[in-house]
Amino acid sequence: YILGIHGGDYITLDGINFADSNVSGASQMEAGILVFRASTVNASQNITISNCRIWFRNPVMSTGPTLFENGNKGIAFVGAVNNALTTITVPVNTAGRCENITLEADTVINAYTGILVRSSNDAAIPYTFIDQNVTIGGSTSAKGCVVSGFVESGIKTYNMNNLVVRNNKINNNNQAGYSGMPASTTVNGIWFNGQGTNNTFITCTDNTISARNPNITGSVVYGIRSETGNGGPESRQWINDN
Repeated sequence: YILGIHGGDYITLDGINFADSNVSGASQMEAGILVFRASTVNASQNITISNCRIWFRNPVMSTGPTLFENGNKGIAFVGAVNNALTTITVPVNTAGRCENITLEADTVINAYTGILVRSSNDAAIPYTFIDQNVTIGGSTSAKGCVVSGFVESGIKTYNMNNLVVRNNKINNNNQAGYSGMPASTTVNGIWFNGQGTNNTFITCTDNTISARNPNITGSVVYGIRSETGNGGPESRQWINDN
C-alpha cells in the first residue's frame, strides 16, 4: 500500500494525490490508503480523508487475504492488524472499534474495489463494539466521492452501524475493453454486505451509479446490492433517491 494508518486517531488527509503507475505484477500497490486496527483495544478513530485522488494505472486482479479480499482498493478500512488480514481483530472495548470516519470529495480511479470498509459483527446486546459512524460522501454533491473504472465494487461495506453513503458518483464505464475482468465477476455499484449483522443503520441516498461488465454478455450487475441486516435484530436501511 502507499499509505497505512495503524490505530491512528484524529488524522485528516486533505488534498493529497496518490498514484501507482506500475502496469502489472508484484510492484503494483494493493491499496492507496489502508487503515488497520493496532490491537483489540486500539482502532483507528476520528479519521477524515477529503479531496484526495487515488489513481492506479491498472486494477490488480490477484486473489487477496480473506479480510482484504481480491484486487486493489483505493481506500480500505479493515478490521484487522497489519500482516494478519486473514483473521478479524475483534474489539474488547470501545477503543478497539473503528468510528467517526469521513470520506468526502475523494476520487478513486481503476481500483478493483474503489472503497472497502470491512469490520466484525458484535453479536452481544447492546452491540457496542461494532464499528460505527462512517460517512462516505456528504450532504451536497460537492462532498460526494467519485469512483470510476472499478472491477467488482465501487463501494463495499461490511458490518457497519450508522453508515451514510450519499451523493457519490460511481461508474466503471471506462473499463470498456479491459480484458482482465474474470468471467465470474459480479459487478456492484454499491454493496452492503454482512448478512445477520446486528444493530445496523444504513442511509444510502442521492448516489449516481452506472455499473456494467463490459466483457460478459448476460453477467450479473447490481446498482445497489444490500445483504446486511438480513436476520439480524434492530437493523434499518433507508435506500432512496439514487
